[in-house]
Parts: sequence; C-alpha cells; structure tokens
Amino acid sequence: AARDGAPICQAAVAARDDIDAKTVRTLVAFGAPEAVVALLQNDQVLLSADLKHDLAKRLSSDATVRDVLLDDETILPQTRQILVHGLACSLVDFASSHFCVEEARLRSVANRAASLGSVELADGAVAKAMADYIAHLHDTHQLTPTLLLRAVCEGRLALFEAAMAQLSGVSLRRVRSTVKASRSSAFRSLH
Repeated sequence: AARDGAPICQAAVAARDDIDAKTVRTLVAFGAPEAVVALLQNDQVLLSADLKHDLAKRLSSDATVRDVLLDDETILPQTRQILVHGLACSLVDFASSHFCVEEARLRSVANRAASLGSVELADGAVAKAMADYIAHLHDTHQLTPTLLLRAVCEGRLALFEAAMAQLSGVSLRRVRSTVKASRSSAFRSLH
C-alpha cells in the first residue's frame, strides 16, 4: 500500500501513529505528494535530514510538499536550495504559459534569483554544513565562477572561502588568510 497504493491509501498509511521506519522510507521514495505531506505532518514521525533531502530532490516541483519542507527550520541548506530552485522553475513555467515573455529571458531572471538565493543560504552555516553545501553545489554543477563572484560582491566571503578551500585542497585557514591579506601573488596562486 505504501509503495503502489492509490494516493489516498498512501496518505492514510503516512498518517498512522504506528508507522515503521521501512514504511517511512518507502513513502519517501515512492509516495504521492499527498502521502508525503501527510508523512511530513505526522507528529509521530521524525524524518532525518537525509530523508527530507531525498523528498526535496524528488518532489521540489510540487508546491504543497515544497511549502511544508520550506517551513521546516531543520532542513539542510542544500535541501532548501533544491526547493528554492524548484520554486524558480515552477515560476518560470507559470509565467511562460501566462505572459508574453520569452522563456529564455524568464530562465535568465530565475537563474539570477536562484544564484542569489544559493549565496544567501550559505549564511550562518557551520563548517561541516558549509562543506556539504559546497559539495552539493559542485555535484549539481551550480558552483560556478558567477556564483563565487556573486558571493564576493555580496560580501559573503564564507561561501567563497569554503569553496576555494574545497576546490583547491588548501586548508580553510590558509585560504582565509590569503583572502584577507589581499596579496595578489598569493591569491593568484590560490586561484
């Protein structure tokens, strides 16, 4: 029922008080959006950050699931970034079908907004979370020179420094001292 049942059946399973871990994982992997919302709203179920991340990857285009996950303060920055990107894509699809604006122009605006959101999501991340976030951006081909330049221009050096450390293999402490010292030869070597 959790894997192949109708959405209403999956939602009934997700709302149960005595749901086991295997059923939760099945609903995360195969559940219809209605079932996932019921699962997320079930007070008896505590989903791990990884399971929430899997849900975001699978259902970021569903507005209801996206809203419930975005309201969760405990999700990882990379999970929030996936959801923001899903929202941007949904807005582009809506605008392109309802307004007389070129889709390429809409995608450009959405990409800039998502890039700014990606930079802002790094604020306040602790070292481990920042490293995981940088790895997520790298793995999804979103860690671009444009994103790093935006981070510097926005004054968010933590993202830039963490990315440079991860990409270069140089320690974060050394990258920070190189950036702060503003010695052009050391920075060129790092770059």
